[in-house]
Amino acid sequence: MSKKIEKMLSARWYLLGIFVALAAVMGVPALAAAADPAGTVPVIFGTTYSGTHSGSTDIYYKVVVTSPGAIKVSGRASGTSAGRFHIRVLDSASKDITLLHCSQEFDEYVINDTVYFNTGTYYFDVTSFVDGMGYFSGTYDYSSLKFTFSSAGESFPEPEGGSNNSFRTASGIVLNKSYIGMFPTGPVSLDGYDIFKFTVPYSSTKAVISTKSAAFVGTGSPVYGSAIRANIYDKDGNKLGSTSLNFDAMNYRAPDWEWTFLPGTYYLSYEKDSYVSFGGSYSFSFNCVPIAPKFKSKTNGVGYTKLTWNKISGVSGYYIYRRLPGKSFAKIATVKGASTLSYSDKTVTSGTGYYYAVRAYYGSTLSGPGYSSTYIRYLSRPKLGSAKRYKAGYNNIKVTWTGSKNADGYYVYRKTTGGWKKVASVGASKRSWVDTSTKKGVKYTYTVRSWDKTGNYTSLSAYNTTGVSFKP
Repeated sequence: MSKKIEKMLSARWYLLGIFVALAAVMGVPALAAAADPAGTVPVIFGTTYSGTHSGSTDIYYKVVVTSPGAIKVSGRASGTSAGRFHIRVLDSASKDITLLHCSQEFDEYVINDTVYFNTGTYYFDVTSFVDGMGYFSGTYDYSSLKFTFSSAGESFPEPEGGSNNSFRTASGIVLNKSYIGMFPTGPVSLDGYDIFKFTVPYSSTKAVISTKSAAFVGTGSPVYGSAIRANIYDKDGNKLGSTSLNFDAMNYRAPDWEWTFLPGTYYLSYEKDSYVSFGGSYSFSFNCVPIAPKFKSKTNGVGYTKLTWNKISGVSGYYIYRRLPGKSFAKIATVKGASTLSYSDKTVTSGTGYYYAVRAYYGSTLSGPGYSSTYIRYLSRPKLGSAKRYKAGYNNIKVTWTGSKNADGYYVYRKTTGGWKKVASVGASKRSWVDTSTKKGVKYTYTVRSWDKTGNYTSLSAYNTTGVSFKP
């Protein structure tokens, strides 16, 4: 595992754990809770508040977050100084988190922002303080100020100390399932990493990482651009690839990211870009399908068609499909085991053409997205008749056979002491052929196979391996 990455992502949590342990052993008293600032108003979510801001007076609204989630802040201000209507967001130690700026709508100024929090206590300070420019004098009235909470609904919530910030504590994910994560503000505001561990059991040529609904918010308005970076690591923490997920201004949907995997254990991390001023939630899924097998061969036998294909490591087996021209594929067989790479279809009819397809499967996951198919017409093996002298006094040999249904023609093969060699091609109506290149005293053996040409596909029948012989 990469020492640098492990140290970067995990050190702060180890130090926090050590501090807590020492405190427990040495009897260090717990830190007293900080007192609320003067003028603090406890917030009831959904309640509408109003008031008047004057000069540098701070009005604090206290929010207690009991589970990770989002707080939507909305409100309006009017008056001669309403353009200075802003809300500072602070943590429980009165440390600034961000500043919500107002925007003008006709003769009013409005705030309508969302902040993503971990558990804890936070303060929303109605103020006229603008960034580092100090306070402005003047008075304005604000109304319709409302705080609305919605749970992040995280698949992996990270209260306080975090849970999936390093390879060691990475949460496990299952392929082809959707998850929700969040980069919060507050006590773990430095938690800019989410790391997930997953296992790919089979060779995959198209793993798709989809990230959606990532509503990252900057100061006063959404931040568009590369709000998140996704990284892939191997089991030892070595980075294999990285991509920025660019969100569009309408729906924050990141483009799908495709990746190729061999069987093994990997890590997927989401990393918040540093310029994003405060947090957001996101959903993601990791959809990984096996490589689609490809046919290596297709041959007609006696009463069957045999198919072979390449191996896909780690899969449970293969499904075989067949269809007639113009029809849909139907599964005709299940081949169990990744290493079983052939199937013989014994339900074929002579003269009929079939399309075949093969898909690897693992549980309910199929290779895809579609079918890799091949075509072959099943042709019955021609039945050999005889090989005999064509005419008395000549060395010519006549070979005869019976036909195959729907064949486009026949190939005649001959051998003496070696292997078969094609010596003739005749039309579909022919049932005999005369060999005029023979010599006296030499034994010749013949066999015949039928053939069909359909589009770009050529089909061949099986043949009699023994053949018929004659010695002129």
